[in-house]
Amino acid sequence: MEKAQEAVNCLDVGKIQELKSLGSPPEQAKQVSFCVMIIKDGVMKNHNWGAAQKMMKEPKKFIDEIVAFDGDNIPENRLEALKPFLAADWFNFEVMKGKSVAAAYLCSWIVNIVTYNTIFKKVKPLKDAADEAQSTADTKSEELRVVIEKVRVINE
Repeated sequence: MEKAQEAVNCLDVGKIQELKSLGSPPEQAKQVSFCVMIIKDGVMKNHNWGAAQKMMKEPKKFIDEIVAFDGDNIPENRLEALKPFLAADWFNFEVMKGKSVAAAYLCSWIVNIVTYNTIFKKVKPLKDAADEAQSTADTKSEELRVVIEKVRVINE
């Protein structure tokens, strides 16, 4: 999650403004913006540059939405739709920074938020089970304390 946050922190209004103002951006920069549309808004089809520009219409608001994105609860259909992009050899920060700095940071955000989500889905059930076990242990410890106190009183 920290890596995703770092990628977002590198975005600024100027970079987003520059990306959205491109009349004919590199194809891979368009693909990254389409991935943002998929993960953020669930837009699964009719991807076109005009729609991506509209998504970034207000750069500050767009960045705020990316920052506030709930990486814990990404719908499975969105993750599935992203798989072909994530598997592409060009879908990484290093390649994308040669195309567009903003697209590179958005690409990094997507990769890291999906990685975070994958880990979260594996760890959350374990954490929930640990929390439940701790709650049970706390309850039993309190019950034991009461019994020990009763035994102490009886012994006195």
